Amino acid sequence: MIKADLQHPEETERQRLAALNSYDVLDTPPEKEFDAIARLASYICQAPLAFITFIDDKRQWFKAKIGYDIDFIPLENSFCRHTILNSHLVVVPDASKNELFCEADIVKGDFGVRFYASAPLIDPQGYRIGTLCVFDQQPKDLTDEQRDALTTLAGEAMSHLLLRKQKKELEQSLEVHKQYSTLFNSSAEIHLIADENARVEFINDAVTSVLGYKPERAIGRSLWDYVVGHNREKYAPLIAESIRAQTSFELETETVTRNGEIKHISWTARFLNGKWYASGRDTTYQHHLVTETRELSLVASRIKNGVVISNASDEVVWVNAAFKDITGYGLDDVSGRFLGDVLQGKPADHAAERNMLEAREKGIPYEIDLSLNTKQGQPIWISVNNSPIYAEDGRVEKHIRIIIDITKRKQAEHNVEILSFAARKSPSGIFIRDGEGRIVWMNEAMEGIIGYSLADLKDKTVGTLLIGEETNLAVFESAVQA
Repeated sequence: MIKADLQHPEETERQRLAALNSYDVLDTPPEKEFDAIARLASYICQAPLAFITFIDDKRQWFKAKIGYDIDFIPLENSFCRHTILNSHLVVVPDASKNELFCEADIVKGDFGVRFYASAPLIDPQGYRIGTLCVFDQQPKDLTDEQRDALTTLAGEAMSHLLLRKQKKELEQSLEVHKQYSTLFNSSAEIHLIADENARVEFINDAVTSVLGYKPERAIGRSLWDYVVGHNREKYAPLIAESIRAQTSFELETETVTRNGEIKHISWTARFLNGKWYASGRDTTYQHHLVTETRELSLVASRIKNGVVISNASDEVVWVNAAFKDITGYGLDDVSGRFLGDVLQGKPADHAAERNMLEAREKGIPYEIDLSLNTKQGQPIWISVNNSPIYAEDGRVEKHIRIIIDITKRKQAEHNVEILSFAARKSPSGIFIRDGEGRIVWMNEAMEGIIGYSLADLKDKTVGTLLIGEETNLAVFESAVQA
Protein backbone atom coordinates (compact mmCIF):
# COMPACT_ATOMS: atom_id res chain seq x y z
CA MET A 1 0.00 0.00 0.00
CA ILE A 2 1.25 3.49 -0.91
CA LYS A 3 0.90 6.39 1.48
CA ALA A 4 -0.73 9.24 -0.37
CA ASP A 5 0.01 12.10 2.02
CA LEU A 6 3.25 13.87 1.22
CA GLN A 7 3.06 16.18 4.19
CA HIS A 8 5.92 15.23 6.50
CA PRO A 9 6.04 16.83 9.91
CA GLU A 10 7.99 20.07 9.36
CA GLU A 11 10.82 19.25 11.76
CA THR A 12 11.21 15.74 10.34
CA GLU A 13 11.38 17.11 6.79
CA ARG A 14 14.07 19.60 7.81
CA GLN A 15 16.05 16.75 9.30
CA ARG A 16 15.53 14.60 6.18
CA LEU A 17 16.77 17.41 3.92
CA ALA A 18 19.74 18.01 6.22
CA ALA A 19 20.57 14.30 6.00
CA LEU A 20 20.33 14.43 2.19
CA ASN A 21 22.55 17.50 1.97
CA SER A 22 25.14 15.92 4.24
CA TYR A 23 25.97 13.45 1.45
CA ASP A 24 26.78 16.30 -0.96
CA VAL A 25 25.46 14.27 -3.90
CA LEU A 26 23.01 16.63 -5.59
CA ASP A 27 24.16 18.05 -8.95
CA THR A 28 27.29 15.88 -9.05
CA PRO A 29 28.56 14.16 -12.23
CA PRO A 30 27.63 10.54 -13.04
CA GLU A 31 29.54 7.84 -11.17
CA LYS A 32 30.10 4.39 -12.58
CA GLU A 33 29.21 2.65 -9.32
CA PHE A 34 25.71 4.13 -9.25
CA ASP A 35 25.29 3.56 -12.99
CA ALA A 36 26.19 -0.11 -12.51
CA ILE A 37 23.59 -0.54 -9.76
CA ALA A 38 20.87 1.07 -11.91
CA ARG A 39 21.83 -1.09 -14.91
CA LEU A 40 21.70 -4.23 -12.77
CA ALA A 41 18.24 -3.22 -11.47
CA SER A 42 17.05 -2.77 -15.06
CA TYR A 43 18.41 -6.21 -15.98
CA ILE A 44 17.00 -8.03 -12.95
CA CYS A 45 13.56 -6.44 -13.18
CA GLN A 46 13.46 -6.70 -16.98
CA ALA A 47 12.54 -3.01 -17.09
CA PRO A 48 13.91 -0.69 -19.82
CA LEU A 49 14.11 2.31 -17.50
CA ALA A 50 16.00 2.41 -14.20
CA PHE A 51 17.09 5.38 -12.08
CA ILE A 52 18.77 6.27 -8.83
CA THR A 53 17.23 9.53 -7.65
CA PHE A 54 17.34 11.93 -4.71
CA ILE A 55 14.46 14.10 -3.59
CA ASP A 56 14.91 17.56 -2.08
CA ASP A 57 12.27 20.19 -1.30
CA LYS A 58 11.66 21.22 -4.94
CA ARG A 59 12.65 18.42 -7.30
CA GLN A 60 13.53 14.80 -7.92
CA TRP A 61 17.14 14.76 -9.15
CA PHE A 62 18.53 11.82 -11.16
CA LYS A 63 22.00 10.57 -10.24
CA ALA A 64 22.02 7.40 -12.41
CA LYS A 65 19.95 7.06 -15.61
CA ILE A 66 19.35 3.90 -17.67
CA GLY A 67 17.10 4.07 -20.75
CA TYR A 68 16.27 7.78 -20.59
CA ASP A 69 18.46 10.87 -20.17
CA ILE A 70 16.92 13.28 -17.70
CA ASP A 71 18.40 15.56 -15.02
CA PHE A 72 15.41 16.31 -12.80
CA ILE A 73 11.66 16.72 -12.68
CA PRO A 74 9.57 19.07 -10.51
CA LEU A 75 8.45 17.52 -7.27
CA GLU A 76 4.78 17.70 -8.25
CA ASN A 77 5.42 15.37 -11.22
CA SER A 78 7.32 12.80 -9.17
CA PHE A 79 6.10 9.27 -8.46
CA CYS A 80 8.84 8.79 -5.89
CA ARG A 81 7.66 11.69 -3.74
CA HIS A 82 4.94 9.32 -2.65
CA THR A 83 7.03 6.20 -2.29
CA ILE A 84 9.65 7.80 0.01
CA LEU A 85 6.87 8.03 2.57
CA ASN A 86 7.25 4.25 2.83
CA SER A 87 10.11 2.28 4.32
CA HIS A 88 9.45 -0.71 2.07
CA LEU A 89 9.44 -1.55 -1.61
CA VAL A 90 6.52 -0.10 -3.62
CA VAL A 91 5.33 -1.92 -6.75
CA VAL A 92 2.68 -0.50 -9.10
CA PRO A 93 1.84 -3.14 -11.79
CA ASP A 94 -0.30 -0.74 -13.87
CA ALA A 95 -0.12 2.98 -13.14
CA SER A 96 -3.11 3.68 -15.39
CA LYS A 97 -5.25 1.85 -12.87
CA ASN A 98 -3.68 3.42 -9.76
CA GLU A 99 -5.58 6.35 -8.30
CA LEU A 100 -2.36 8.18 -7.31
CA PHE A 101 -0.71 7.99 -10.72
CA CYS A 102 -3.40 7.51 -13.35
CA GLU A 103 -3.69 11.24 -14.10
CA ALA A 104 0.07 11.81 -14.35
CA ASP A 105 1.39 13.14 -17.67
CA ILE A 106 3.87 10.31 -18.06
CA VAL A 107 0.99 7.86 -17.74
CA LYS A 108 -1.62 9.60 -19.89
CA GLY A 109 0.80 11.06 -22.43
CA ASP A 110 2.94 9.58 -25.18
CA PHE A 111 5.41 8.18 -22.70
CA GLY A 112 2.73 5.79 -21.51
CA VAL A 113 4.28 4.47 -18.30
CA ARG A 114 2.47 1.50 -16.84
CA PHE A 115 4.76 -0.50 -14.56
CA TYR A 116 6.59 1.22 -11.68
CA ALA A 117 8.61 -0.15 -8.75
CA SER A 118 10.60 1.84 -6.22
CA ALA A 119 12.82 0.92 -3.25
CA PRO A 120 13.69 3.78 -0.84
CA LEU A 121 17.29 4.74 -0.05
CA ILE A 122 17.29 4.84 3.74
CA ASP A 123 20.29 6.28 5.57
CA PRO A 124 21.55 4.89 8.93
CA GLN A 125 19.44 7.46 10.82
CA GLY A 126 16.30 6.21 9.09
CA TYR A 127 15.80 9.15 6.73
CA ARG A 128 14.48 8.25 3.26
CA ILE A 129 16.52 10.50 0.99
CA GLY A 130 15.99 8.93 -2.43
CA THR A 131 14.96 5.87 -4.45
CA LEU A 132 16.13 3.13 -6.76
CA CYS A 133 13.24 2.86 -9.24
CA VAL A 134 12.38 1.03 -12.47
CA PHE A 135 9.72 1.74 -15.12
CA ASP A 136 8.18 -0.05 -18.08
CA GLN A 137 5.58 0.84 -20.67
CA GLN A 138 4.00 -2.59 -20.24
CA PRO A 139 1.97 -3.61 -17.19
CA LYS A 140 3.61 -6.37 -15.13
CA ASP A 141 4.60 -7.46 -11.65
CA LEU A 142 7.83 -8.56 -9.94
CA THR A 143 8.60 -11.98 -8.60
CA ASP A 144 9.60 -12.34 -4.98
CA GLU A 145 13.21 -12.78 -6.11
CA GLN A 146 13.09 -9.59 -8.16
CA ARG A 147 11.53 -7.70 -5.28
CA ASP A 148 14.25 -8.92 -2.94
CA ALA A 149 16.97 -8.08 -5.47
CA LEU A 150 15.64 -4.54 -6.01
CA THR A 151 15.53 -3.93 -2.25
CA THR A 152 19.05 -5.32 -1.91
CA LEU A 153 20.33 -3.12 -4.72
CA ALA A 154 18.78 -0.07 -3.03
CA GLY A 155 20.73 -1.02 0.08
CA GLU A 156 23.88 -1.29 -2.04
CA ALA A 157 23.27 2.15 -3.49
CA MET A 158 22.88 3.54 0.02
CA SER A 159 26.02 1.71 1.18
CA HIS A 160 27.97 3.19 -1.70
CA LEU A 161 26.61 6.63 -0.84
CA LEU A 162 27.78 6.12 2.74
CA LEU A 163 31.22 5.00 1.56
CA ARG A 164 31.35 7.99 -0.74
CA LYS A 165 30.51 10.30 2.16
CA GLN A 166 32.99 8.62 4.49
CA LYS A 167 35.71 8.78 1.85
CA LYS A 168 35.08 12.46 1.33
CA GLU A 169 35.06 13.12 5.06
CA LEU A 170 38.26 11.12 5.37
CA GLU A 171 39.84 13.12 2.54
CA GLN A 172 38.74 16.34 4.18
CA SER A 173 40.02 15.13 7.52
CA LEU A 174 43.31 14.14 5.90
CA GLU A 175 43.57 17.54 4.24
CA VAL A 176 42.89 19.26 7.55
CA HIS A 177 45.46 16.99 9.15
CA LYS A 178 47.97 17.95 6.46
CA GLN A 179 47.25 21.62 7.01
CA TYR A 180 47.60 21.26 10.75
CA SER A 181 50.78 19.26 10.23
CA THR A 182 52.15 22.00 7.98
CA LEU A 183 51.18 24.62 10.53
CA PHE A 184 52.55 22.45 13.33
CA ASN A 185 55.91 21.98 11.64
CA SER A 186 56.10 25.59 10.46
CA SER A 187 56.02 26.87 14.00
CA ALA A 188 59.23 28.20 15.49
CA GLU A 189 58.17 26.75 18.83
CA ILE A 190 58.53 23.13 19.90
CA HIS A 191 55.18 21.31 20.12
CA LEU A 192 54.97 17.77 21.45
CA ILE A 193 52.78 15.05 22.86
CA ALA A 194 54.19 12.75 25.53
CA ASP A 195 52.83 9.86 27.58
CA GLU A 196 52.21 10.05 31.31
CA ASN A 197 55.90 9.28 31.97
CA ALA A 198 56.96 12.20 29.75
CA ARG A 199 58.23 9.94 26.95
CA VAL A 200 57.85 11.79 23.66
CA GLU A 201 55.28 10.29 21.27
CA PHE A 202 55.13 13.11 18.74
CA ILE A 203 57.23 16.24 18.25
CA ASN A 204 57.43 18.82 15.48
CA ASP A 205 60.36 19.84 13.30
CA ALA A 206 61.17 22.87 15.46
CA VAL A 207 63.10 20.54 17.78
CA THR A 208 65.77 20.46 15.07
CA SER A 209 66.11 24.21 14.66
CA VAL A 210 65.90 24.90 18.39
CA LEU A 211 67.81 22.01 19.93
CA GLY A 212 69.51 20.32 16.99
CA TYR A 213 67.78 16.93 17.43
CA LYS A 214 65.88 15.13 14.68
CA PRO A 215 62.25 14.41 15.65
CA GLU A 216 62.77 10.65 15.23
CA ARG A 217 65.68 10.75 17.69
CA ALA A 218 63.56 12.49 20.31
CA ILE A 219 60.57 10.13 20.02
CA GLY A 220 60.53 7.51 22.76
CA ARG A 221 62.87 9.42 25.05
CA SER A 222 61.91 11.20 28.23
CA LEU A 223 61.74 14.97 28.17
CA TRP A 224 63.85 15.03 31.31
CA ASP A 225 66.74 13.45 29.39
CA TYR A 226 67.28 16.86 27.81
CA VAL A 227 66.96 18.94 30.98
CA VAL A 228 70.17 19.95 32.76
CA GLY A 229 70.59 17.63 35.74
CA HIS A 230 67.49 15.60 34.70
CA ASN A 231 65.94 17.37 37.68
CA ARG A 232 62.25 16.49 37.56
CA GLU A 233 61.91 16.72 41.34
CA LYS A 234 62.47 20.48 41.17
CA TYR A 235 59.19 20.84 39.29
CA ALA A 236 57.28 17.99 40.95
CA PRO A 237 54.94 20.16 43.09
CA LEU A 238 53.99 22.31 40.08
CA ILE A 239 53.36 19.22 37.93
CA ALA A 240 51.33 17.48 40.64
CA GLU A 241 49.11 20.53 41.14
CA SER A 242 48.52 20.83 37.39
CA ILE A 243 47.47 17.18 37.15
CA ARG A 244 45.17 17.56 40.15
CA ALA A 245 43.53 20.75 38.87
CA GLN A 246 43.57 19.70 35.20
CA THR A 247 45.03 23.09 34.27
CA SER A 248 47.96 24.18 32.15
CA PHE A 249 51.11 25.56 33.74
CA GLU A 250 54.34 27.27 32.73
CA LEU A 251 57.92 26.49 33.63
CA GLU A 252 61.39 27.26 32.32
CA THR A 253 64.12 24.66 31.96
CA GLU A 254 67.78 24.74 31.07
CA THR A 255 67.92 22.33 28.14
CA VAL A 256 70.95 20.70 26.54
CA THR A 257 71.18 20.97 22.76
CA ARG A 258 72.73 18.33 20.51
CA ASN A 259 76.05 20.22 20.45
CA GLY A 260 76.11 20.63 24.23
CA GLU A 261 74.92 24.23 24.37
CA ILE A 262 72.59 25.18 27.22
CA LYS A 263 69.38 26.89 26.13
CA HIS A 264 66.54 28.29 28.20
CA ILE A 265 63.18 26.87 27.08
CA SER A 266 59.91 28.31 28.39
CA TRP A 267 57.24 25.57 28.45
CA THR A 268 53.46 25.70 28.57
CA ALA A 269 52.12 22.24 29.37
CA ARG A 270 48.93 20.41 30.27
CA PHE A 271 48.16 16.84 31.28
CA LEU A 272 44.94 15.54 29.71
CA ASN A 273 43.59 12.01 29.29
CA GLY A 274 46.90 10.41 30.21
CA LYS A 275 48.94 12.56 27.80
CA TRP A 276 51.19 15.57 28.13
CA TYR A 277 50.62 18.36 25.62
CA ALA A 278 53.41 20.91 25.68
CA SER A 279 54.79 23.86 23.72
CA GLY A 280 58.31 25.14 24.25
CA ARG A 281 59.72 28.53 23.22
CA ASP A 282 63.43 29.33 23.06
CA THR A 283 63.91 32.22 25.51
CA THR A 284 67.71 32.04 25.67
CA TYR A 285 68.20 35.43 24.03
CA GLN A 286 65.55 37.05 26.23
CA HIS A 287 67.09 35.38 29.29
CA HIS A 288 70.49 36.82 28.43
CA LEU A 289 68.93 40.23 27.81
CA VAL A 290 67.18 40.14 31.17
CA THR A 291 70.41 39.12 32.90
CA GLU A 292 72.39 41.83 31.13
CA THR A 293 69.67 44.38 31.81
CA ARG A 294 69.70 43.53 35.50
CA GLU A 295 73.46 43.88 35.61
CA LEU A 296 73.42 47.14 33.67
CA SER A 297 70.55 48.40 35.80
CA LEU A 298 72.50 47.58 38.94
CA VAL A 299 75.55 49.43 37.63
CA ALA A 300 73.52 52.37 36.34
CA SER A 301 71.58 52.66 39.58
CA ARG A 302 74.78 52.97 41.62
CA ILE A 303 76.86 55.42 39.59
CA LYS A 304 76.82 59.10 40.56
CA ASN A 305 76.00 60.36 37.09
CA GLY A 306 72.40 60.41 35.95
CA VAL A 307 71.34 57.87 33.32
CA VAL A 308 68.22 58.29 31.17
CA ILE A 309 66.98 55.66 28.67
CA SER A 310 64.39 56.65 26.06
CA ASN A 311 62.64 54.64 23.34
CA ALA A 312 62.86 55.16 19.58
CA SER A 313 60.34 58.03 19.85
CA ASP A 314 62.60 59.61 22.50
CA GLU A 315 60.09 59.01 25.27
CA VAL A 316 61.70 58.28 28.63
CA VAL A 317 61.35 54.68 29.83
CA TRP A 318 63.91 54.54 32.68
CA VAL A 319 66.05 56.78 34.89
CA ASN A 320 68.44 55.91 37.69
CA ALA A 321 68.47 57.24 41.25
CA ALA A 322 71.33 59.65 40.49
CA PHE A 323 69.18 61.43 37.89
CA LYS A 324 66.64 62.21 40.59
CA ASP A 325 69.40 63.30 42.97
CA ILE A 326 70.68 65.75 40.34
CA THR A 327 67.43 67.10 38.88
CA GLY A 328 64.82 66.29 41.52
CA TYR A 329 62.72 64.45 38.91
CA GLY A 330 61.92 60.74 39.34
CA LEU A 331 60.70 58.20 36.79
CA ASP A 332 57.06 59.05 37.49
CA ASP A 333 57.77 62.66 36.48
CA VAL A 334 59.42 61.89 33.14
CA SER A 335 58.10 58.47 32.02
CA GLY A 336 56.59 58.58 28.52
CA ARG A 337 57.69 62.21 28.00
CA PHE A 338 60.45 63.92 26.05
CA LEU A 339 63.18 64.77 28.55
CA GLY A 340 63.65 68.30 27.20
CA ASP A 341 59.98 69.12 27.85
CA VAL A 342 60.47 68.32 31.53
CA LEU A 343 63.90 69.81 32.20
CA GLN A 344 63.55 72.83 29.86
CA GLY A 345 67.30 73.38 29.88
CA LYS A 346 68.90 76.36 28.15
CA PRO A 347 72.15 75.97 26.17
CA ALA A 348 75.05 78.32 26.77
CA ASP A 349 74.59 79.94 23.35
CA HIS A 350 72.62 79.66 20.09
CA ALA A 351 75.44 77.81 18.31
CA ALA A 352 75.35 75.01 20.90
CA GLU A 353 71.57 74.77 20.60
CA ARG A 354 71.75 74.66 16.80
CA ASN A 355 74.38 71.87 16.89
CA MET A 356 72.19 69.86 19.29
CA LEU A 357 69.10 70.19 17.08
CA GLU A 358 71.06 69.15 13.98
CA ALA A 359 72.46 66.09 15.78
CA ARG A 360 68.98 65.05 16.98
CA GLU A 361 67.62 65.46 13.44
CA LYS A 362 70.37 63.22 12.03
CA GLY A 363 70.16 60.70 14.88
CA ILE A 364 73.84 61.08 15.82
CA PRO A 365 75.52 61.51 19.24
CA TYR A 366 75.89 64.97 20.76
CA GLU A 367 77.04 66.64 23.97
CA ILE A 368 75.75 69.91 25.37
CA ASP A 369 75.85 71.95 28.58
CA LEU A 370 72.47 73.19 29.84
CA SER A 371 71.36 75.51 32.61
CA LEU A 372 68.06 74.66 34.27
CA ASN A 373 66.11 74.63 37.48
CA THR A 374 65.66 71.43 39.48
CA LYS A 375 62.17 70.29 40.40
CA GLN A 376 62.67 72.17 43.67
CA GLY A 377 63.54 75.37 41.76
CA GLN A 378 67.29 75.37 42.41
CA PRO A 379 69.41 76.58 39.43
CA ILE A 380 72.04 74.10 38.24
CA TRP A 381 74.21 73.31 35.23
CA ILE A 382 74.30 69.85 33.68
CA SER A 383 76.28 68.25 30.88
CA VAL A 384 74.16 65.96 28.66
CA ASN A 385 75.87 63.28 26.57
CA ASN A 386 73.34 61.63 24.23
CA SER A 387 74.23 58.31 22.54
CA PRO A 388 71.66 56.78 20.14
CA ILE A 389 71.44 52.97 20.02
CA TYR A 390 70.85 51.66 16.50
CA ALA A 391 68.88 48.62 15.31
CA GLU A 392 70.26 46.27 12.65
CA ASP A 393 68.51 48.24 9.90
CA GLY A 394 70.13 51.49 10.99
CA ARG A 395 67.09 53.01 12.69
CA VAL A 396 67.47 54.57 16.13
CA GLU A 397 66.14 52.03 18.63
CA LYS A 398 66.92 53.80 21.92
CA HIS A 399 68.57 56.90 23.34
CA ILE A 400 70.90 56.74 26.32
CA ARG A 401 71.76 60.04 28.01
CA ILE A 402 74.42 60.53 30.66
CA ILE A 403 73.66 63.50 32.92
CA ILE A 404 76.57 65.09 34.85
CA ASP A 405 76.12 67.85 37.41
CA ILE A 406 78.67 70.54 36.36
CA THR A 407 77.32 73.32 38.57
CA LYS A 408 80.54 73.60 40.63
CA ARG A 409 82.67 73.62 37.49
CA LYS A 410 80.56 76.37 35.95
CA GLN A 411 80.78 78.37 39.19
CA ALA A 412 84.56 77.96 39.23
CA GLU A 413 84.78 79.05 35.57
CA HIS A 414 82.62 82.04 36.38
CA ASN A 415 84.81 82.96 39.36
CA VAL A 416 87.93 82.69 37.21
CA GLU A 417 86.35 84.98 34.64
CA ILE A 418 85.59 87.55 37.34
CA LEU A 419 89.10 87.38 38.82
CA SER A 420 90.65 87.54 35.35
CA PHE A 421 88.60 90.61 34.53
CA ALA A 422 89.52 92.26 37.87
CA ALA A 423 93.23 91.50 37.48
CA ARG A 424 93.24 92.75 33.89
CA LYS A 425 91.66 96.06 34.89
CA SER A 426 93.89 96.56 38.02
CA PRO A 427 96.03 99.80 37.94
CA SER A 428 99.00 97.84 39.28
CA GLY A 429 101.16 95.93 36.85
CA ILE A 430 100.71 92.16 37.20
CA PHE A 431 102.30 89.31 35.28
CA ILE A 432 102.36 85.53 35.77
CA ARG A 433 105.24 83.20 34.86
CA ASP A 434 105.43 79.42 34.68
CA GLY A 435 108.01 77.32 36.48
CA GLU A 436 110.60 77.95 33.80
CA GLY A 437 110.23 81.69 34.08
CA ARG A 438 108.22 82.08 30.86
CA ILE A 439 105.53 84.75 30.73
CA VAL A 440 102.03 83.24 30.53
CA TRP A 441 99.86 86.28 31.34
CA MET A 442 100.04 89.97 32.20
CA ASN A 443 97.47 92.70 32.61
CA GLU A 444 96.97 95.91 30.70
CA ALA A 445 98.69 98.00 33.37
CA MET A 446 101.82 95.87 33.05
CA GLU A 447 101.80 96.31 29.27
CA GLY A 448 101.63 100.07 29.79
CA ILE A 449 104.47 100.07 32.30
CA ILE A 450 106.99 98.01 30.30
CA GLY A 451 105.91 98.92 26.80
CA TYR A 452 105.63 95.31 25.70
CA SER A 453 102.36 93.54 24.92
CA LEU A 454 101.44 90.06 26.13
CA ALA A 455 101.84 88.87 22.55
CA ASP A 456 105.45 90.17 22.59
CA LEU A 457 106.46 88.31 25.72
CA LYS A 458 104.14 85.23 25.93
CA ASP A 459 106.13 82.01 26.44
CA LYS A 460 109.41 83.99 26.71
CA THR A 461 111.73 84.36 29.71
CA VAL A 462 112.21 87.91 30.91
CA GLY A 463 115.96 87.61 31.54
CA THR A 464 117.68 90.98 31.67
CA LEU A 465 115.35 92.45 29.08
CA LEU A 466 113.59 94.61 31.63
CA ILE A 467 116.66 95.48 33.83
CA GLY A 468 117.55 99.18 33.84
CA GLU A 469 120.92 100.80 34.76
CA GLU A 470 119.92 101.58 38.33
CA THR A 471 118.42 98.14 39.04
CA ASN A 472 119.68 96.46 42.22
CA LEU A 473 120.76 93.09 40.75
CA ALA A 474 120.78 91.37 44.16
CA VAL A 475 117.17 92.30 44.72
CA PHE A 476 116.30 91.24 41.15
CA GLU A 477 117.87 87.79 41.60
CA SER A 478 115.99 87.33 44.86
CA ALA A 479 112.77 88.20 43.06
CA VAL A 480 113.52 85.74 40.28
CA GLN A 481 114.16 82.96 42.80
CA ALA A 482 110.95 83.77 44.55
